[in-house]
Amino acid sequence: MKINSRFILVSLFATSLLSSCFNNSHKHVFIAKAAVNPTCETDGNKKYYVCDTCGVYFDENRNQTTMSQIRLPALGHHFVDVTAEQPTCDKHGNLDYSYCDNDGCNKCFDFDHLNEHPLSDFLIEPTGHDFVDVKKKDATCKESGNIAYSYCQKEECGEYFSFDHSEKISK
Repeated sequence: MKINSRFILVSLFATSLLSSCFNNSHKHVFIAKAAVNPTCETDGNKKYYVCDTCGVYFDENRNQTTMSQIRLPALGHHFVDVTAEQPTCDKHGNLDYSYCDNDGCNKCFDFDHLNEHPLSDFLIEPTGHDFVDVKKKDATCKESGNIAYSYCQKEECGEYFSFDHSEKISK
């Protein structure tokens, strides 16, 4: 059997290092690690220290600990369901979808919460007004007149606009 001297040397060094660490026979060299807030999908951690010599973890009070005690689990998404709405002349509509309302997330998902999509995948463009232009009519002694104006002839709308369609007006 061939013995690899490099393997033996590395094993002896690691054993000596770990043994001295766990027996507190060396002075730990503390490297501070900042706290990281968890996100919906990624774990975070509390503030901690790690010994630069032996790799042992310590809590913020420099008590020996484990990574599992330092770790902060991912939050998971908090889904808000949005039901479908039909577009109007001047307002977007949307398909059924969900979004996460955790701070900093706001990702959008299928209504079943399985697949992420950009919000634009769920939006339906406004339908636009169907204008009817009414020309100016001078008043006579028998009939009232009107300014030039336009209105949307869609039953669900019926809004009135300036003749050039640039602004809403009252009837």
